[in-house]
Amino acid sequence: MKINLLITSIIFSVGLNAYGNTGGMVMDVRIRTSMEAKEIDRLIALAPGMMLSETNNVRNYLEQVCAKIAECSDMQMRYRYFRDLMANACRVNLGSVERLVPVEKIEMPNVDDQWKPSIRTLEKRAEWKRAQKIASIRGDALSRLRLMADQIYGCLLLEMPLPAPSAEQLEPYFKLIEKLQEEERRQERSPGSLCDHAIDQVESYFLSYLRFMKNIRETPDQNDLTAVEARFKQVVGRPIRSAEQYREDARRRTEETIKEHQRQQEANRRALEFQKKYNREHNINEQ
Repeated sequence: MKINLLITSIIFSVGLNAYGNTGGMVMDVRIRTSMEAKEIDRLIALAPGMMLSETNNVRNYLEQVCAKIAECSDMQMRYRYFRDLMANACRVNLGSVERLVPVEKIEMPNVDDQWKPSIRTLEKRAEWKRAQKIASIRGDALSRLRLMADQIYGCLLLEMPLPAPSAEQLEPYFKLIEKLQEEERRQERSPGSLCDHAIDQVESYFLSYLRFMKNIRETPDQNDLTAVEARFKQVVGRPIRSAEQYREDARRRTEETIKEHQRQQEANRRALEFQKKYNREHNINEQ
């Protein structure tokens, strides 16, 4: 009887230890997961400021936050994090850049000759330099948004065993297009002047996705395709082009580019002939 009680006690003790270790392991996983989620949220919150940063290595930031998200074990959470990252980055206020670039203080140079610039000349020079600085910061921000869209797209494309749904792959570009359209309106630029390339990129990637699925004999999810087509029309204002329409438009654009290049070459040739004729008539030696 004592032996049975001893054995029962040992088994019970071992069971408690095993339960405690398992519970501890589960708790450790939960704590680690919670800490990782907080770190991802922290990095995502930095996105708008990073788009305007002049001191941080933005490329390293993009690689770090995308790698953290890619390590998340839950697929739907990865998709949500990537959407939040791009949406948050696109909240960057490009209209605020003027406040970030101070007006240069004008001081007359300590010289006394006839070439001494006037105050107005110095002011114009300072205004031009400031305008160039503002344009540079905005241009860098838009380039970083494009880079972020490319980075997220690459991560979603490499999802295993199949790429992420096309609606997830292309959402970063839809957000980018909306931001570029917003900037076109803010700067009173012609529609498409900033976003045409991104629109073309979306259509190209969508067609590539369809070809890939066809090549591996996988049927794309119709709800996914419908979602992409609806989102495209919402953002761009027209239906997405078919493969035949895309190829035809690409061929037409190529022909127009070649013709424009030929026209420019002909204009350059005529200008050169005119210059040579003018030099001969006025006895000007050509260098």
